[in-house]
Amino acid sequence: MTGYDLKNLEVVNGKFVTEDGTDIFELYKEGLRKNPYSAANAGIAASHYGQQLAGLAKNGFDSIPDLVLAIGYENSSLQDLGQKESYGTGKTNWIDEWKASVATLKYK
Repeated sequence: MTGYDLKNLEVVNGKFVTEDGTDIFELYKEGLRKNPYSAANAGIAASHYGQQLAGLAKNGFDSIPDLVLAIGYENSSLQDLGQKESYGTGKTNWIDEWKASVATLKYK
């Protein structure tokens, strides 16, 4: 929306600012208002993302946890090791059980 990468901006008084000292959030709100697809909801978007932006400026990029994906190989298939349920070979019975439980909920 702004053309800036937040990682390249300085944080001053809890706000991301451009080289000339402009608050990036102000540029973001201006972009929302000018965009015909977001103008009607500019206030809602600014409120939501403004809080996230302020938190990021306060806590820094290191406060965002990295996403970790662990993939294993078993029974001739890849499996997501970090999930409760899996789609690997011989491990799809839970899908049928879930579908059956959802079907019974529809008719109650």
